Amino acid sequence: MSDSTVFEKLQSIADDKGVADGVQFLISHFRETGEHHQLFEALKMKVRLDLGLQLLYGQSPDDIDEEQQRALEDGLLDACREVGNALIETGELREGWMYLQPLGDRRLITQMFEDLAITESNLDDVIEIG
Repeated sequence: MSDSTVFEKLQSIADDKGVADGVQFLISHFRETGEHHQLFEALKMKVRLDLGLQLLYGQSPDDIDEEQQRALEDGLLDACREVGNALIETGELREGWMYLQPLGDRRLITQMFEDLAITESNLDDVIEIG
């Protein structure tokens, strides 16, 4: 599906069923196509939508209370976890690490390295991350 076709389908879904369904379409599409960076952006939009915030960050910070701020942070960390793990699974270690770093989850990182088959092609990445 070309970018213009995806956009047209998104527009159609958003017009017919609403923005939430449109964002869910994007999430499903990017998961299926393995477009991880775009998936992250769609997941961010879903978190913001679920909290009643604007889909995209604006020029000024969001005016939200502490509970909403915590929910926003948790949702964004979940998005980082999903995308980071997907990138690691596809062998994109450096990019996966970029998403996993904010988690600060040493157990997850340790497990990642234990499960990883170190090869000549990923050795530099493993050294850099380590």
